Amino acid sequence: MSKAIAMIEFNSIARGIFVADQMVKVSDVELLTATSVCPGKYITIVHGEVSSVEASLKSGVLAAEEFLVDEMIIPNVHEEIFPAIIAASMPNNINALGILESYSASLLKKFFKELRQERKQYKEETSHVIS
Repeated sequence: MSKAIAMIEFNSIARGIFVADQMVKVSDVELLTATSVCPGKYITIVHGEVSSVEASLKSGVLAAEEFLVDEMIIPNVHEEIFPAIIAASMPNNINALGILESYSASLLKKFFKELRQERKQYKEETSHVIS
């Protein structure tokens, strides 16, 4: 049973509410969160089986029309993601805190993916160096 998560970001709260309603009606998904994130911006996050989430996201993107800022899907998502998104769990050890701001929340996913790749490459390049 593969789970997926999808997010759509809007530049209209009214359209975001409308699309969230459409997304849960067209497919067997659960609404994880639907909320405004700053004045005039709204995000909707759904989860469920991969195929259902894909269908829901596709429907949401079409319904968003010109109010779509960005969208993303993470298929086969790790189960610990869900409690983290709704702040149902706290990490045991926090040694640092970073705050990133972006016009598009899902653009941050792309940023972190590239950052992980660069970090991995750096570790590989420097693994032969003896301290």
